[in-house]
Amino acid sequence: LKLSQREAGSLFKVGENAFDKYERGLIEPSGPTIQLMTLLEKHPELLDELR
Repeated sequence: LKLSQREAGSLFKVGENAFDKYERGLIEPSGPTIQLMTLLEKHPELLDELR
């Protein structure tokens, strides 16, 4: 999706620090966050609907 950690945190309502921790494997995203990321990977055109 090519989002910064700040953009992703804002979009998914989890904070940019959460995405840093996801990327480093320190914590796992919640089920709903995983589902939304999967949906957006398959349908990136929906990203504009969330902004």
